[in-house]
Amino acid sequence: MSQTSYPLDQGVAIKGQPADNNDPGNDIVTYNNPDDQIVFGRGVVKKAGDENGAKLPASGSDDFLGVALRNMQLTDEYYPVKSALPVFKRGRIYVEVEEAVTPDDDVYVRYAGKAQVQTLTFDADLVTDNDFDVDVDGVAMTQVPFNSTHDQTMSDIADQLVADFPQIASATTPGGGSRVITITAASTEADVAITDPVVTGGGSQAGAVVAETVASVSEDDKGLFRNDADSSTCFQVTNARFMTAGSGAGSLVVLDLNLV
Repeated sequence: MSQTSYPLDQGVAIKGQPADNNDPGNDIVTYNNPDDQIVFGRGVVKKAGDENGAKLPASGSDDFLGVALRNMQLTDEYYPVKSALPVFKRGRIYVEVEEAVTPDDDVYVRYAGKAQVQTLTFDADLVTDNDFDVDVDGVAMTQVPFNSTHDQTMSDIADQLVADFPQIASATTPGGGSRVITITAASTEADVAITDPVVTGGGSQAGAVVAETVASVSEDDKGLFRNDADSSTCFQVTNARFMTAGSGAGSLVVLDLNLV
């Protein structure tokens, strides 16, 4: 039997695909793509100094253009550098989100990755004749001996972490009796494994634990959508709203745009 009726909505969610079949209200503008490999369904922004250029977001002040439209003729799931880039500016389109969202949420788009942050926390002060050891990515740090005071030894541990391991961008402790060292990875693309912290020697030995406080986000995630600024790594998209809910990272939701 021949099909005699067709739904207005797409039957299957595909990132970068319009959610409505042949909606005359959809608006699509083609830009050039001089710099980036752009995955279908990612948010894109105006390239400064290029009248008709588009790129992935890289700043909170970028001018949002719309969403990279899916191209069924391409074998890969992205537009290569120096390609024509059709940008969906008005209508409903499927996009990928980083977290659970609802239609009541604001719309944000990612413009920067995030480096992993961890804390090394002791449950007591360091004391005379203590030594501290820890492994980073399976390699032992140079042992740090107690040095005059708890605060000075904490500072020495932080300094040694940075000195021994280039994959650590910073390790800081505020002093004033703090028992916490905050450790930030050097790259958004590689987490740092800090394991087996142990205090030996001295009249007492503090316990130590490591906890991740900020999960890393890859720079490859630029252009994905979420519902908050995520520590100033995403900016809000006005004239946009989520039309459907997403259950978590990787979910596809319908985004309604009105950018023209």
